[in-house]
Amino acid sequence: EIPLSQLPQACVKGDRLAIAIPEVDYMVGVEAWSFEMGSQFAGKGIL
Repeated sequence: EIPLSQLPQACVKGDRLAIAIPEVDYMVGVEAWSFEMGSQFAGKGIL
């Protein structure tokens, strides 16, 4: 269980809630997503 103190603080931007994601963490997520999508396409003979 993650303590609430370790979660990022949300702020309001316009009419939505937003959180800041450090660029390093964002890029790790993008890389993981890219790898997963490539695997799915390759399995279908697209790549």
